[in-house]
Amino acid sequence: MEEGDSTLSQSRAFYTPLIRATLEDDWKAAEAFSQKNRKIRINCLGAAITKEEGTALHFAAAAKRTRFVKKLVKLMTKKELELTTNGNYTALYFAAQSEVVTIAEEMVKKNKNLPLIPKDDIKALPLYVAIMTGNRDMVSYLYSVTPIEDLASMDPSQLLIATISTYLYGMYVLRTHQYL
Repeated sequence: MEEGDSTLSQSRAFYTPLIRATLEDDWKAAEAFSQKNRKIRINCLGAAITKEEGTALHFAAAAKRTRFVKKLVKLMTKKELELTTNGNYTALYFAAQSEVVTIAEEMVKKNKNLPLIPKDDIKALPLYVAIMTGNRDMVSYLYSVTPIEDLASMDPSQLLIATISTYLYGMYVLRTHQYL
């Protein structure tokens, strides 16, 4: 293990209480951890706490912790909501993958730009992963908040192919026919 890897492991180990609190949906423990470390000027909300450089919000969304996500979103800035993992995935991507629409709604309510992040990789978009999971409710919600016309520069044909492969083609046609 190189020196940089050791530092990364130590930092991840540092955030173990926050990860545990997220998994156990223990907001009081997460808040205590955050308060304790705020005193030493560590911003736990925007910190990379996972190997993939995800934040507590990424982790909570993937773990389907609705209450936890709601509380985190209230404390985070719009910019913090836009943070991506080293795979270029936002927390909204993980919410879309989790199929819990309420989680996605909380994030988008605070930052309307989230459905189009990242702007350069259609397969990393929340809408794309929602289509790939086949969850109609999540797809319907994300279609309603994703400006489809802004996807033109990204080759939206990949969305079409995804909707066909998951039997959601009708939803795609209804939503996009005005832009074709």
